[in-house]
Amino acid sequence: MGGADADLLVGGRLIDLKVSVRDDVERPMVRQLVAYLILAERARREGQHLPQITSLELYFARHAHLWTLSADMILAHPEYPDVERRLLDLAAQVTRRACMPPPTAAARGGVPSVFTCSTAAPLIASASAARRPPAG
Repeated sequence: MGGADADLLVGGRLIDLKVSVRDDVERPMVRQLVAYLILAERARREGQHLPQITSLELYFARHAHLWTLSADMILAHPEYPDVERRLLDLAAQVTRRACMPPPTAAARGGVPSVFTCSTAAPLIASASAARRPPAG
């Protein structure tokens, strides 16, 4: 995903470190962990050597507080396949838009030298594969 990485992957534990004043688990934090889980699952299906994620965790470093959620609670949820597909589709759309040269560059007939999309192809292919029905 070009930088969307969890802080730690230890065995099957996906851990995101938080250094905040409060140790409250907030909805956006959990959504972030679920997005990391979706990306890890997709990477595993594509052949990357990652362990099976068994838990999603938030470690609040200032408070020495560890919050844990079983990955099975997310993966076994009936809406998981649809959420996964929608997230990967959205990521592919954002990546496609980010890979388009700015209108001003196109108007000048050129592409800025900093323009690159080398990381877009795997994500776009990944999202397309997620939309296909399983073979067989």
